[in-house]
Amino acid sequence: MNIETKKDINKNSYNNTYKSDLIEITIKNEVKTEEKMLILGAGFARTGTTSLKRALEILGFNPCHHMMEVIRYDLVDFWEKALSQDGKNINWREIFDKFSGTTDHPACVFWQDLLKLYPNSKVILTTRDPDRWYQSMKETILPANISPTIGQKLNDVIFSFNRRFKAMTRHILIRQFGTDYSRDNMVKVFNEHIKNVETLCPKEKLLKFEVKQGWKPLCEFLGKPIPDCEFPNENNTDEMKSRLNKYNYIGNIFFGTTILATIGGLVWIAKKLTH
Repeated sequence: MNIETKKDINKNSYNNTYKSDLIEITIKNEVKTEEKMLILGAGFARTGTTSLKRALEILGFNPCHHMMEVIRYDLVDFWEKALSQDGKNINWREIFDKFSGTTDHPACVFWQDLLKLYPNSKVILTTRDPDRWYQSMKETILPANISPTIGQKLNDVIFSFNRRFKAMTRHILIRQFGTDYSRDNMVKVFNEHIKNVETLCPKEKLLKFEVKQGWKPLCEFLGKPIPDCEFPNENNTDEMKSRLNKYNYIGNIFFGTTILATIGGLVWIAKKLTH
């Protein structure tokens, strides 16, 4: 399974796609920027950000931006520009006037910029046990970007979106962790990020949250009634590894087919030369 976008979108057309896909929501929620409230997820990837996205959407903060939206609408170039320019001179409204919330990378990198633009917003800092977080990163995001398999490399050769997406995700990793992906360094950065958010975000606007806590603290913070359903539990380590394995499968099939075709061609040439 490649990670081409789900819609036929080129890198210059995503604004129109957003306008067509989200126009009804945009009109309904059209308010002045300084009055709009976004729910800003400040937690790193692999801290329950997908589960939080689904929970926020259930509570009415819909749509909620996540890395899945970067893929779905091909927002790679927008985020690559934001990363390259350190958030400076970026038209954040171009994207976030159309959303009610955001979780996960890459938006969590810029939670302060978004809070400044949308001062009525609230910030949710998803956390988890640092060692378990690192283990999840080690089994999912890190190998896909630092030590890709042959199948992943071939997918990147075949699909242009994959190459741009991988470049963006590596940019995020380098921005946050440098080139040291050891447990000690990554856990140190993880803990420092939590402390920075706790220090820099106004206390009345911040919820430090683990998804295992469920609905109660989240709903109290957002002033919402508790839904009559279980709290979402999505995209755990095993689920993400399964998707990555399917993604590898296409590249491996292509690799195997190429090898067999090459061998077959060489055999055919050898037979021709011997006759």
